[in-house]
Parts: sequence; structure tokens; C-alpha cells
Amino acid sequence: MADDELRGTTAIEPMESSDSIPASDKPAAEPETSASSKRKRKREREKVNKLATKLDTVALAPVGGDSSSKASEPSTQKPRPSNGSTADARPPKKKSRPSTAAPKPLKPLKAPAKPEKFSEAVAQMDPLLAADYVGVKLRKFQKELSAVELDDRFIPSAAFLDTTSYTGERVLANLGDYLEKSVGPLLGKGLEEASETRGAPHTLIVTAAALRAADLSRAVKRFQTKESMVAKFFAKHIKMKESIELCNGSRIGIGVGTPGRVLALIREGALKLDDLQAVVLDMSAINEKQQGIFDIRETCASVLDLLNEPKVKERLGEETKLLVY
Repeated sequence: MADDELRGTTAIEPMESSDSIPASDKPAAEPETSASSKRKRKREREKVNKLATKLDTVALAPVGGDSSSKASEPSTQKPRPSNGSTADARPPKKKSRPSTAAPKPLKPLKAPAKPEKFSEAVAQMDPLLAADYVGVKLRKFQKELSAVELDDRFIPSAAFLDTTSYTGERVLANLGDYLEKSVGPLLGKGLEEASETRGAPHTLIVTAAALRAADLSRAVKRFQTKESMVAKFFAKHIKMKESIELCNGSRIGIGVGTPGRVLALIREGALKLDDLQAVVLDMSAINEKQQGIFDIRETCASVLDLLNEPKVKERLGEETKLLVY
């Protein structure tokens, strides 16, 4: 009986099967689907990436600084090149204010004076030699002309005035003095006087080039007054229309120019010859090649065209004289 009691107290009652438990008392199981596993793996990867980013930020941060704040803020300072010196650490220099004082005017540079080139042989030319010299150049450069045509273009010695008495050098500085001593007696009046007729000079100075004409006009500028102009006649920088307007509107005492422009103004009727008493030929001046006004084919032809213009040639000898300078 005691055995029965012992067996009755220690006997394990058999558990009820799951089939006997009601469905409402069973715990709800969450089945692991493929979508939830993917989300879980994604969260794990994000944690790993964040951890790796923090580790990189700590490694790049400067010593003693706040790595979390400085690493996240981009640097706005431009890198400065370092050459190993302490000058890189210095603060930049302040820009100086522009000066308000007026700059001092620069002194103009003086061009080196070049010795003027001229031919001394011209000073020795009397009227016969001057006429023969021009005739030689005429036959040299105009060989295509017949003997009759050459004779028509020949300038007689009577057209020239003898200026061999003038002993000064035939240079720019002496031109004014030469005119006073050689042309003055012809005029019977001062060189600074002019005709009442506009565009009617008493003296014409004929030269080979415009630059030389400008120099000659400056050399005789002292003869210019309010009532008597020293006019320039050349094509460079001066239009033909401007020259015509100058002649029609000004009283001219002395005209300086190239033969081509002077001839064109005569043919236009702007340059009048009523008071013309002297034509000065600039024969002493020579260029780098030792050539004068009659040594160049083009200028020689232009001068001869001017001197053989009917309005000019009919005055040569009596009313108008040729002078060599």
C-alpha cells in the first residue's frame, strides 16, 4: 500500500497533447519572411558604414581639435604654397592706398641732333651753271623725248638769279637770312608782307618731300604775321580740298611745298601767280644716298612739269626769278 502511495505521489501525469489546447490560447508565431531578413541585413550594413565613416573622420581630424565638427565642415581657405620658410605663417600685407597727388610731368626726351646733309656745289652755281645742270638732268631722265621736245622743256639761264654772293652755308638755319638778302631786294618790301589778293604768295619754296617742306616752313616761320601766312603745300596729311580752302581764304606771303601739290593748286586756280616774284629751288638738301631734288627721276620730272606750266613759264625771267638754295 505504501508502494501504491509512493507511486501515487511521484507518478507524473501525462501532458495533454497540443491537440487538446484551444487555438485561442496558443502564442502567435512570427514567421521570418524573405523581406524582413533583407531589411535586417540592410540595417546592419548601415550601422557598419556609419562606424567606418566615424573611424575615417577621427583619423583625418587635426590633433587637439574637435574632430566631429571640423571634419564635417569643408575648408574655405585656399591652400598656400609652402617653401619650407616661416613666411607662410605671416598675415597678408595690407594694400596701400593709391596716392592722390598729381604725378610729376616727365621731361621730353631730346632727339639726338643729326648733322644736316647738304651739297656745297650748289652755292657755286651761277645762272649759266644752274641752267646747264638742269638741262643735263632733263636729258638724262627724259630720253624718250625728241630734240624739239627737250628744247621746249629747257629752262634758260635768264630765268635764274645769281646768288653766288651769299657766302653762308645752304642749310635750314640760314634760310631766313638767305631770303632776306636774295629775295628781299626783288620784292622791294619786307618778306612778312603779303598781297591783298588771297592765295597769291610773293615767294614759293619748292622741295622734294613733305617732311623737308615742313622743316623749311618752320625755318621761315618768323616771316608769318596775322596778315601774311607761311603756307604748306604737300599731299601728306593735307587733302587737296583743304589746300584749296586755305588758298581761297588766306593772304599768303610765302608758300612751301612739293612740286606736285603746287602745280595742282595752280591748275585749280586756287594758287594765284599775280604777285609771284621768286621761286626758290631747294637743291642743296641731299638724302642718305647723296641725292638731291634733280637726282631722282620722279621729283626731277615734277619740278620740270611745274616750271614748264604755261602760267609759270611765261613769268620766268622778267616777273619771276628762279633761285637755287
